Amino acid sequence: MAKRLFSSKNTRKSLEISKYLSQIFMMINESPDEQMDIYMRLNTPVVHSDLQRLLLSSPRLTSEDLESVPGMPYESVLNIHLYIKLEEELRDTEYQVRGLTPSDIEREHIFHKLLFDSLNENLDYSRVGGMKGLSPAFFSSFRTPRKITGEECGRILEDCKRQVLDWNGERNGMLAGEDSNMELESIKEEILLRHLRSYVEQMEDKWSEYSDEMVEVVLGIAEECGTTL
Repeated sequence: MAKRLFSSKNTRKSLEISKYLSQIFMMINESPDEQMDIYMRLNTPVVHSDLQRLLLSSPRLTSEDLESVPGMPYESVLNIHLYIKLEEELRDTEYQVRGLTPSDIEREHIFHKLLFDSLNENLDYSRVGGMKGLSPAFFSSFRTPRKITGEECGRILEDCKRQVLDWNGERNGMLAGEDSNMELESIKEEILLRHLRSYVEQMEDKWSEYSDEMVEVVLGIAEECGTTL
């Protein structure tokens, strides 16, 4: 009984999430400028320059030197104006039809911002270099990293949308009564195992990005640092 109840609630919530994400994607599809901005941001790694990274790794770095290093450039893949514009449209249409109170509307804003930020976070992992950024240029013999194509941008967006829906399916944070708590924990355990299995499969390919020479250099630096300290 509890399993059917959780499944029903999760199905409704998944439909709400899918509808909202589809509305975001519709706005993107209607704006060539936004599509170009997404393409540019996905091809912009989040990382300091090689010179700045060498400076930050120096054991002789003073507080004055640290203050002179500019912050790491970052711009979210999806511009916040997409979220704001859609919320304004929903406020003037759907929210009025549903007769939502100001408190209800505020809850919708918070829920939609959570979805928007989740989608943006997932897109950050799909940038060139991902969340860890590109390796220093001398590790790759100064080869230019391959850019994400326009066609790949579309696939990345759809894949990130799917993963946000998968995250919802994990039921993290869901509360249950005492009678159904054990069944809920069992369901969440099954979903977590499925999620971890998928994560391991995805990470398997990433080891190909590291050459034996790069691993040897990094381990050598780590050993030297350990000896010095």
